[in-house]
Amino acid sequence: REVEEALLLVPAEALIGASPYLYGVVRLDLGNAVLAGVDFAGLRRLSPYWQVDGKWIAVDFDDRSCMIGRTLAQRMELKLADHVTVMSHETGFRRRLKIRGIVETGQAEDEQIFVNLTLAGRILGQAGRVNHALASIVAEGMDVDALAARIRARFPGLEAKPIRKISYSEGKVLEKITGLMALIALIVLTVTALCVMTTL
Repeated sequence: REVEEALLLVPAEALIGASPYLYGVVRLDLGNAVLAGVDFAGLRRLSPYWQVDGKWIAVDFDDRSCMIGRTLAQRMELKLADHVTVMSHETGFRRRLKIRGIVETGQAEDEQIFVNLTLAGRILGQAGRVNHALASIVAEGMDVDALAARIRARFPGLEAKPIRKISYSEGKVLEKITGLMALIALIVLTVTALCVMTTL
């Protein structure tokens, strides 16, 4: 509940997408896996770069479907439209789910299975709770640090902080590409000048 209220402090025009996450370890048919409860609509806006075979889960009240990371699917010998049984050792809750999409991100998500947040709460016995949330915000013209401080002041139980490492690393890559292009241009000009001089 606090996460939802905290997101309301973000200007609507600046918020691209957001999703809370609830994590836990569950038992699948062929072994253990990390279960992630998410808001699928928000996650899709948050992570448009994910490669998905099949389709995204369209409605958040769908408690009969799941998405699964490609590495986990290969290890568990699961394919699109297969059914997988998800069970929690702690709660004893068991649910048979149909795989609607296979996700490939090149990151930790490839080893996870995704269900809606409500179902994850029931499976893990943690209804109404989340571990953390991610939000993608257009920060142009906005003081993100001030926004994070405002959220922390309003909700002392939350730790809000901006993550700049993605944009920072992209900036570093662009700097390297710019430098490389300048070097190539210099080499081309030098070779051209030498050819002209040789011809003369």
